[in-house]
Amino acid sequence: MLIIIGGLPSSGKTTMATILSKKLNIDIISPTSLYPENLHKNEELRQIFAVSAWEVCMDAVEQFTMDNDNDKKVIFDSISLNANTIRPIILNAQNKGHKVLYVLCITTKETAKKRGKRWVGDEIYAKYLDQLKKSIKSLNATSDKLIVLKNEDDSFLNIKKCYKDILDFLNAN
Repeated sequence: MLIIIGGLPSSGKTTMATILSKKLNIDIISPTSLYPENLHKNEELRQIFAVSAWEVCMDAVEQFTMDNDNDKKVIFDSISLNANTIRPIILNAQNKGHKVLYVLCITTKETAKKRGKRWVGDEIYAKYLDQLKKSIKSLNATSDKLIVLKNEDDSFLNIKKCYKDILDFLNAN
């Protein structure tokens, strides 16, 4: 099973991926784990690293999907909301017999800024939000299950419900 966690900047994607990984003993593939510290402060350098890290992770996800062991699970802590980028990943995994769960993490710009050691700035946040609006229907239609985590300051109950929904899907598949 491929679990893709995507969403807006500073919305809790990596936090949710880490929770799932630790509780369920599932490996994480994450482009941002390949970034040097403070990379988010230099947009030009961030773009260069983003492309390279994305390619490395895409290869790792492809290797996972080639494995015929459909009982194996991996988490892809994705930085992309672009359905045109994610759709081939989903379809490839499904064609190899893997179920795909997409966990979409969203938050307000204000909450993201508060979390913000990796705050990307208003302009980049706006681009991600626009991409989300364009892609959500496609991500919902393509993945086997879409779970939305609205991650706010008071989100403990939302995280708990999201985690329960994820477990329910994993147990059913």
